[in-house]
Amino acid sequence: MRWYDVIPNAILPVIPNLSRYEAVKKKPPYAVWAEDDASGLKANNRTVERAFSGTLDFFTMKENDPLVACIETALNGADCTWYLNSVQHEEETKYIHYEWVWSVCDS
Repeated sequence: MRWYDVIPNAILPVIPNLSRYEAVKKKPPYAVWAEDDASGLKANNRTVERAFSGTLDFFTMKENDPLVACIETALNGADCTWYLNSVQHEEETKYIHYEWVWSVCDS
């Protein structure tokens, strides 16, 4: 599996309203994922392995939304590392916004 399939393959069964880079559908719950950067392991003056990092943002109107646990279970089952970076309440939209940071090796 390519690195760019790992996050959507893990999250789509939990949150079908998933898009890349920007929210296509604005009605919560929805999620957006994107890569931010890549780092490489170098050997013999060549990059021999790369890891891509990015974020997964989840927007909901429910406090203590059970989908949060489902997302984390899905990430645990995926071939990636991750951590919860922030939880924010957005004043303008009243959404609760969860942000996870993930990293996936390019295989």
